[in-house]
Amino acid sequence: AYMQPHLLGNEFTHLEFPRRVQRKEVGKRMLYRDFNMTGWAYKTIEEDDLKFPLIYGEGKKARVMATIGVTRGLGDHDLKVHDSNIYIKPFLSSSPEVRVYDLLQYEHGPDDVLILATDGLWDVLLNEEVAEAVTNFLPNCDPDDPHRFVLI
Repeated sequence: AYMQPHLLGNEFTHLEFPRRVQRKEVGKRMLYRDFNMTGWAYKTIEEDDLKFPLIYGEGKKARVMATIGVTRGLGDHDLKVHDSNIYIKPFLSSSPEVRVYDLLQYEHGPDDVLILATDGLWDVLLNEEVAEAVTNFLPNCDPDDPHRFVLI
């Protein structure tokens, strides 16, 4: 966003403020942070600062362009900001976090399963809840069904 501000259209700002800037604060000083800054500084609020922040919210509730709650995307090429022609994909990384599990390093039994999931699953469910879902699902499957291990 800092390097290609034209991708933000005229709706978003790449500047970061401690909270959402309000119209009544135009002309007043507020702390802000820019891409190349290591700390915070004061600036006088201008009309342009009223634009919606590129990243809004904190922690798990943070949203990029008020739309998507992740910063990695392996798809979503056509995803746009609601009611806009601004694409979100240029602001997402397509480099996934990958962990390697060597199947030959451990002994596995016929009831063992390996769960492949995105961080979105682990954001909303505990390990125990996922294990319970698998435990409840598998007994209801035909043991000869090759798709029995696919749970969506």
